[in-house]
Amino acid sequence: MAAELSGRLYLTAKAVCGFVATRFGLSYTPNTMAKLLSRVGFVWRAPKRLPAKANAAAQQAFLAQTLAPLTAQAVADPSARPLYFEDATHPAYDAHHACGWIRRGETRTLNSNHGRVNVTLNGALRWPGREVVTREAKRITGPEMVAFLQNLAARHPKAETVRGALDSATCNRAATVREWLAMPEAGKFIGRQVDCRLLCPPNLSVVVRKMVIALGR
Repeated sequence: MAAELSGRLYLTAKAVCGFVATRFGLSYTPNTMAKLLSRVGFVWRAPKRLPAKANAAAQQAFLAQTLAPLTAQAVADPSARPLYFEDATHPAYDAHHACGWIRRGETRTLNSNHGRVNVTLNGALRWPGREVVTREAKRITGPEMVAFLQNLAARHPKAETVRGALDSATCNRAATVREWLAMPEAGKFIGRQVDCRLLCPPNLSVVVRKMVIALGR
């Protein structure tokens, strides 16, 4: 039984009872099994969630060398140099841990995961005004990013530069986006230059949210 529980996570004492009955032909009540499991060194607790890997040094360098000057300029002259934190969002399901019988002193892990449903939103949070701009799309692609950047630029007819902080997702690095930014008639959309800065990977969406929270404080 100990070998089975070390290799497989059982969520309830009743489930362990089922295994013991099938493998050994012995019948236990869940209450009795819980006491037995505790006696042989197992405890009922949640596995440890493993966070995604992050390069703290690269993130701190980005905050100091890139983000701080951008935010300072946006605060000093928000109409001339508006700054947006841009990201896409999808109603998602993440892994939720449940408690199970684990040997005392042993750490069991559960990898986080993400899934998508039907609604996909491209969004931007303006700094320092915290105005939110969204655009619904079927998929977030290079052409969709160009359309979204055009929408942001059109909101600021008197701005010198419309700046955006984006993650390094494929759609943000797409050839369509790079070519549009490089075109004089598009990169300077109606006279307003669009300047995009890519955040340091990984944990890009998490970085965006943490920066907004930190700056808000």
